[in-house]
Amino acid sequence: MIRLIIFLMASCLGCQVVAQNNVSKPSDKVELKDGSKLYGSIISWDMANELVLRLESGGEARIPAASVKKVTQAKAEYQAPYFQIESGRLYGMFNAGGLLGRSPWGNVSMGGFMHIQAGYGLTSKLGAGLGIGSELYLPHSDADIASLPCYATLQWTPASRYLIGAMAGYSFVGHGESQGINVNYIDAKGGIFAGLQLQYALSRHFALNLGLQTSSKKREWVQTWDERNRGYDRFNHYRMAIGMSYRL
Repeated sequence: MIRLIIFLMASCLGCQVVAQNNVSKPSDKVELKDGSKLYGSIISWDMANELVLRLESGGEARIPAASVKKVTQAKAEYQAPYFQIESGRLYGMFNAGGLLGRSPWGNVSMGGFMHIQAGYGLTSKLGAGLGIGSELYLPHSDADIASLPCYATLQWTPASRYLIGAMAGYSFVGHGESQGINVNYIDAKGGIFAGLQLQYALSRHFALNLGLQTSSKKREWVQTWDERNRGYDRFNHYRMAIGMSYRL
């Protein structure tokens, strides 16, 4: 009887050792933002909180989700949903969406925008760069001048899924060919451009984009009944931008 008990205990211990060896096999790889790599088996991964990894040595590592750069498993590959600015490296971004604003005279202005930005990582959270955009508006509104903003941008990632950007520069405009009340707009000039944008990452490449923009515009006009009567309107055009961003 005693021999049987000893045999059973030894068998269980042997099975436990084999099981531990199988669990500790480094089938998963976790790459962190600081460049380090961990190997083991993933127990759980809550992308909003933490990743739990059973290490090759048998212990467990609890890794904050914001520190994870990339996870590779034997059958699948996952990437954390965030926008990463890498220090000393270039990055690019494409933004597109709709514009909704209001002129100083109370008229609603609607249009669309496309912006391309290129930046350089100053730190792991801060980047600086340049951008250029194109904005078109529905015709016959009081702020329908097509514009071409050129600007410098500063971008900051305070959390893994959020990016805050500031833009400042000059906005060129097209000719004012629309018609107002009793006047024809015959020319236009641009002015200072400024904006703020907030992005929420849906994946490593796509994000929702929400921004506020303003630019100074000047339109020259002539009265319809007397072309000798000429003048101009100078105003600040405020608008809200809603769209999508794609990170290269």
